[in-house]
Amino acid sequence: MLLCSFHHRLVHDHGYVILGPPGETWTFHRPDGTVVRPTGAPLDGSADTLLEINTRARLRIDRDTLTPDWYGDRLDPGPILDALLPPVAAPAAAA
Repeated sequence: MLLCSFHHRLVHDHGYVILGPPGETWTFHRPDGTVVRPTGAPLDGSADTLLEINTRARLRIDRDTLTPDWYGDRLDPGPILDALLPPVAAPAAAA
């Protein structure tokens, strides 16, 4: 199964699990075992579709949306993701 780097990290580093034999519905499970429910059809990659979704949600997303207002530094998503994702237990040392 191909995963983007974000979701690959969830599976390998944060305990998420993907279950299901080929030809059947695959299920995605959080580290606590609860099923991640489907969220709908994936986006088609069209900027117009994304703009329409954001407009309906009354979101104004533009080129400055993720620009911090302190010193002009670029946003570093690493610490944010580390705070939002569950911690990963360190592997046991080999004896």
